Amino acid sequence: NSCTATGSVTVNVNANPTVSPTAAPATICNGQSTTLAANAIAGSGSISTYTWSSGLAGNVSGGSVSPTANTTYTVTVTNSNSCTATGSVTVNVNPLPNPTASNTGSYCIGANIQLISSGGTSYSWSGPNSYSESLQNPLITNSTIAMAGVYTVTVTDANGCSATSFTAVNINTPPIALASNTGPYCSGNSIQFSSSGGISYSWNGPNSFSSSIQNPSISVATLAMAGIYAVTVTDLNACSATTSTTVIVNSSLSPVASNTGAYCAGATIQLNVTGGSSYSWSGPNSFVSVTPNPALSNSTI
Repeated sequence: NSCTATGSVTVNVNANPTVSPTAAPATICNGQSTTLAANAIAGSGSISTYTWSSGLAGNVSGGSVSPTANTTYTVTVTNSNSCTATGSVTVNVNPLPNPTASNTGSYCIGANIQLISSGGTSYSWSGPNSYSESLQNPLITNSTIAMAGVYTVTVTDANGCSATSFTAVNINTPPIALASNTGPYCSGNSIQFSSSGGISYSWNGPNSFSSSIQNPSISVATLAMAGIYAVTVTDLNACSATTSTTVIVNSSLSPVASNTGAYCAGATIQLNVTGGSSYSWSGPNSFVSVTPNPALSNSTI
């Protein structure tokens, strides 16, 4: 009978989607964020779902992530014809530098402040009194009380990652140094000095005088010892201040006493003295007088 029949069927092949995920930026510092994007093309139909392996939740084409270590993100996209494609992108995470900051204080007013830092390739300091500096180890000269406080340094490494450290600078005021003496003195007297304000003392003065005693003395004064004596006072913070006291040494008196005798009984005794500005006489028979040249009438044996 040789009878035949013919039929046909059509197979439709849908194009797969494509996906090329990216991270912008692809390398970050620890603590920073990057933005993922799937960059998908549907092929045929339209994109219906995005499925990320980690980092992003829900049906999203991309978003921000903040990994703390190198991480590979994989995304699978599905189009409306249930065709799929998968791609991945790796985000590299650089560690932050480990900055250090210090100073050589504490300091006395007027001293130089030395700041020290490490841990990177570039440095940015800030501090009291609008201080700023880009040196790694800057020096601040002639310190004042206003320069005390916290100094902050931002350290950046070769990867461009930054971290911050700080150091506190202490500045001490100098001691209040006081010095005096018990003069003026006459030649031959003992010179007594007094000082206060610290825990250690250093005296110097005329005739190569020096002493480390707080309240030194000189046993026998001479005219050559007159002049200015300076004392440097140092406190518990090793801060120092210097003050001075002036010593006055007067020449010793050389009085000359005489009388006009000898005398006969009943005559007037005349006493005389020179060499001073005030006088005090004493003698036999409980005689006393403050007159420079007293006379004693009606003398007796």
